[in-house]
Amino acid sequence: KLRSGEGSMVELRDGSLLLAYSDFVDGGADESRGHIVRRTSVDFGNSWSEKKVLFQADDQSLNFMSVSLLRLKDGRLAATFLNKKNTSFMPPMWSVSEDDGSSWTQPRPMVESGYFVVNNERLIQLVDGTLALPYAEHVDINDDDETKKGNAVCGIFYSKDGGLHWKRSPHSITHTPGVFAPPAYIDEIPLKP
Repeated sequence: KLRSGEGSMVELRDGSLLLAYSDFVDGGADESRGHIVRRTSVDFGNSWSEKKVLFQADDQSLNFMSVSLLRLKDGRLAATFLNKKNTSFMPPMWSVSEDDGSSWTQPRPMVESGYFVVNNERLIQLVDGTLALPYAEHVDINDDDETKKGNAVCGIFYSKDGGLHWKRSPHSITHTPGVFAPPAYIDEIPLKP
């Protein structure tokens, strides 16, 4: 079964919508081959163009997935996504467009090592221009001890120079499975006046 999803959307200057999402081409697992595709809508999402590859995974990668798009304060479009190289190296990637999504810079990794999980639609820009992207680094992903496989160090990547350089915030939280894992569902809670 194929899988498509983990998308992000941004409004272009002409009022049309640009949608980017993960498109897996040989299965639905996180290890399946896949890339990031784009579609556009000129009628507020009532109809969409055919999909076109936006970021193509190379032969050294299993897939590209979990894209975030953002209009930056300087007018450029930014994109982050994951580059799943193998089961122990998955860096977040960074690319920008100066022509409203017609072309993009060569994506480059934000880190040189580690297995990072970054969900789609997470990139933000703060009032002072700082870019921030939350992550979970899985440090024991290939450990034979099953109790360690879900361990993650959660933190924030940030850039103060428009994405040229990325750093990790000095503050992080270590997640151990079952310790502060969210519930499988959230009950609807009525708001009080």
